[in-house]
Amino acid sequence: MNPPQPLSGQPAQPPGHFRLFNLLLVVASMAGMGFALYLQKYQYLDPCPMCIFQRYGLIIMGVVALIAMLVYPKTRRGQRLALLLAFIPIAWSAGVAARHVWIQHFPPADLDSCGGASLDMLMQLFPFQEVMKKVLYGSGDCAVVDWSLLGLSLPHWALFFFLGLCGLILWRWLRTR
Repeated sequence: MNPPQPLSGQPAQPPGHFRLFNLLLVVASMAGMGFALYLQKYQYLDPCPMCIFQRYGLIIMGVVALIAMLVYPKTRRGQRLALLLAFIPIAWSAGVAARHVWIQHFPPADLDSCGGASLDMLMQLFPFQEVMKKVLYGSGDCAVVDWSLLGLSLPHWALFFFLGLCGLILWRWLRTR
């Protein structure tokens, strides 16, 4: 009988399982972005800077999952690293969505409307750290509820979606032990 190998050298689960899971993450990322673009282009809901930051996390998670699906890390450590790299950006999106929900429920009295300033304009006018502060603090535009379903605003639904993806990734992380 062979002695146990260290975690880094242990073979991972069959390639199909890990690849299918990452395909699920890629499809979820594409579906989320497709819905966001549908709302933007056909329902004329322009995203606020917080919405754009949430999209960045979703896109990055999808790209990481696509790379992990194509490359297929062969060890458990490699698979866990890929899962961690997918988890971080979607957890970021969940955090920004939670902040967005909070701003909608408890808008600070001194929130300024960004007056239609896009994220690109903010990046041109201010240093990156200042843009991060402005976006995460929110604006009057972020406190407005333009769309709702079953009494919940779009940031609520985005938060549920991102938390669901976080939960899936954590579940897979625990199964890769």
